Amino acid sequence: ARLAPIGCTVWLFNNRPNSAITANHCGPDGSDTIWFNVPLRTAGGSVVPPLPEDQYPVDNASVQDSGGSSIGNDWAVFGVFDNSNTGLSPLDAQLDSYLLATAPPPADGRPINITGYGSTSSPVPPAWFAVQKTHTGPLFSVSGSTIRYRPDTTGGNSGSAVYDEQDGMVVGIHTNGGCGSSSTSSNSGTSIANNGWRSAIMQARGIAGGPTPGVIRVLGERPAT
Repeated sequence: ARLAPIGCTVWLFNNRPNSAITANHCGPDGSDTIWFNVPLRTAGGSVVPPLPEDQYPVDNASVQDSGGSSIGNDWAVFGVFDNSNTGLSPLDAQLDSYLLATAPPPADGRPINITGYGSTSSPVPPAWFAVQKTHTGPLFSVSGSTIRYRPDTTGGNSGSAVYDEQDGMVVGIHTNGGCGSSSTSSNSGTSIANNGWRSAIMQARGIAGGPTPGVIRVLGERPAT
């Protein structure tokens, strides 16, 4: 999803109906919403919001974050309310979420996928500015709570899931650019080894609490009233 209005990337995880993850420097709070199924912009680059049923307001009381934005310690875990039009949680509407790895992968060059709302510049048409795009590249290194990789990213990709295509699990949160033409450069993010992030996942607040990981849900089923 896209975090609006700032424009970072947000994602659902571990089959939790109302829980999401992004980077702390994106600053999710009660004035934000997350948008799914975001359309292309106009030919001139103006934002086209998704339909109201694809928008979910952030629960400010649920936000837990790293309190800073240093590389390797830049994360936020939070919840969003059900959609007021449909009564559905994001998970029940989208029918999917990422699964989190329990440990970082070995730094063996495995393919890493970054999907998010990165910015663009000419010659890419303005309609593609900050709408969803994906790129894949090799894992570069893993050290402590920092993970580095070489898929292309731009502004707006902050908060994206660092997805290990080999194991089918998320191993980090994308937070920083830095990858250039040099084979020794890379982009970077917060690894799943970050203890604060892991603790926040296990001690969700507010609407983010929901069913604990491992509880079986029938996706697409309207919650009982």
